[in-house]
Amino acid sequence: MKTDDFNYALDPSRIAQTPIAPRDHSKLMVLSRHNRHIQHRHFRDLPTLLDPGDTLVINDTAVIPVRLIGRKQPSGGRIDCCLIKE
Repeated sequence: MKTDDFNYALDPSRIAQTPIAPRDHSKLMVLSRHNRHIQHRHFRDLPTLLDPGDTLVINDTAVIPVRLIGRKQPSGGRIDCCLIKE
């Protein structure tokens, strides 16, 4: 798999600048591992989607607006670094 597989055009107007209110109305994409079916739900539905024994991993890291772009020597390959705040 190549990172270029994840490149796509995204209109900047489609990127939220503030969280939706109330927060549990934010969208949630659910992928069934059994049949690969995709559902479009909301975070408020999360308790109904979990089964006993499921593991929920919460990532609360934040991306700060810092991106470093460089070139490797001597190949000239591109280097992208995104710094995160912990």
